[in-house]
Amino acid sequence: MAEADGEGTAVRRKSSSSVKTRESPAKASKKPSPKLELARKISETPSLMPDKSPTPSTEGSIALSATTIGPVIPNRLISPWTESLPLDASSYGRVNWSHLPSNLQFYLHYHVTHLTHHHYSLKHDSTDFLRTTLLEIAIKNWPLLYSVVGFAAFQHTLTHPNGKLEDFLGFYNQSVSLLRESLRKNRKHTIATLMTILQLATIEEFLGDWVNLLGHQRASYEILIKLFTPETVTATEMSRVVFGWYSRFDVFAGIMAAQETVLGREWLYSLHQYHLSKSQMEPDNIDHKVEAKIAETRLLGVDLASLFAQLSNGNVTREAFLHRNAALTQQIAAWGTTIDPMLQDSKYRVNSFEGTSTVESSLFANSYNPNIYKGPIWSMNYAVVDWWAVDMMHRYQTSQALQVPPPEECFKLAMKTCQVYEAIQQYPDRPPGALLPLQASLAMLALFLPSTPPYTIWLRRTFAQMESMGYIYPTTFRNKMALHWNDPEINNWWLPNNENYLPIIRSIRSFVEDRRTPPKDSTGTDLRDMKAIFSSLNLKEGGVGSSHQHSENAADAVVTPGMLRSTAFEEGNLTWTPGGEAEGMRFWADDDFAQDFGERGGH
Repeated sequence: MAEADGEGTAVRRKSSSSVKTRESPAKASKKPSPKLELARKISETPSLMPDKSPTPSTEGSIALSATTIGPVIPNRLISPWTESLPLDASSYGRVNWSHLPSNLQFYLHYHVTHLTHHHYSLKHDSTDFLRTTLLEIAIKNWPLLYSVVGFAAFQHTLTHPNGKLEDFLGFYNQSVSLLRESLRKNRKHTIATLMTILQLATIEEFLGDWVNLLGHQRASYEILIKLFTPETVTATEMSRVVFGWYSRFDVFAGIMAAQETVLGREWLYSLHQYHLSKSQMEPDNIDHKVEAKIAETRLLGVDLASLFAQLSNGNVTREAFLHRNAALTQQIAAWGTTIDPMLQDSKYRVNSFEGTSTVESSLFANSYNPNIYKGPIWSMNYAVVDWWAVDMMHRYQTSQALQVPPPEECFKLAMKTCQVYEAIQQYPDRPPGALLPLQASLAMLALFLPSTPPYTIWLRRTFAQMESMGYIYPTTFRNKMALHWNDPEINNWWLPNNENYLPIIRSIRSFVEDRRTPPKDSTGTDLRDMKAIFSSLNLKEGGVGSSHQHSENAADAVVTPGMLRSTAFEEGNLTWTPGGEAEGMRFWADDDFAQDFGERGGH
């Protein structure tokens, strides 16, 4: 594969035989060209601006020179706080954007000084790709530049008391307009085009618009298979990171929708083997070891989605399902028993929060045994949580297939995930956005905790916190949880009396609801409805967690509106002091926890 240039170019060597589609399109009498079809898919995603979109620039995705002025910046996109810039706001490392308008400079500076790969829900970024290579390409490509700036503006708006929708939606709209123009002009697809669509998909995910997220994921897939093959996608750091960015959406959509992933497992298998091989050649390189475990988790996710989608669609016999499911059970267990000792080095273990001012009383907090890692193996905290999520979903879906109650292990895995969330939240040296990669696991585990206080209190607080950081859960999820907990108030907001319901979050929710479009096929419907979690659940009876034996202890705790209102949003750190919950309810067995974070490996 050719290395990408400033705008991003690569060669195509791909046969269609190695990829799958979730749903076969209807045959047409005359098939449109791939580029026109891709432009159509992009154009079907609604513009986010409430008023008429700006006139697209004819520059499209032409590489930008230092003297290029680019699209005219509408006055509404120039916020008052962008008028003055720090002296060092025009560059970061080798990336210089001093030739750009001041508002673009402001948000690029915000991107490099306040955002991390965690804001993209990416688990590891050893080369600082999102603050270097991504921006190097973005300042030479208008659609990508506006999408990156739009996401930075979105994150900045959440921190500003007078933030408005137009402060970031205009940039998104400008990016979509320029991208459409580029595709209509039939320009060559590059890796910059792929990154633009992935950045737009990231914004859609944060807005809680999973239907349009799926549209961007499909569009990015079509470009990905034109640029790379399973063999060439590992050739450069850029292609590996971009593929990891794409595969997170693909595996996420497959698991949540109970559908097969679009790409075949050979793609993730290739990435996994690449990092395993590099780990053997460079035994002291921690990054390759971390990346290998992350790729292994995604490979398990592909196998999980594929097996249960085939079972649901009647494409596998019961005998074959039982055989493959037993093998998958062994593969999931093997993940924990094959962790490299370097990824469990005790010198990087956070042993205690005792003596720090950040520790707060909480249902799951254990300041004397946080059970998380720091430093070069910080990313293993997320890798382990993702592994637990796959394990949890596998156990749950297996129980549904065999028509037996979910096993107690689902509750245990949910509890351990909550402990990690609390430990990361209270860790004083956590990086910005450190909680955001846990959002999907939180949505999954909510059904495996008892539907009684203080569990529901903790979850409602946590979902409110996640939305205060900009990750808006879809309306479907809120509606399902309102049924699960038998509390209609949750349809509106997670906390009583709209406590801490920020005006900007209200505006985002309202706007996304107004622009919501129906799914175009069954996959979109299944993703919107989170079929894998909710399809076979009788929510009126309280769901999975209500029957668990721990719910009897939880029911003894008395909840009052004051408990929920006592939450506080401060620099992304929400705290709750429940007061008198039983000591036994604020921990999970340390020995059990050590199986995954300590020396013993699996669980």
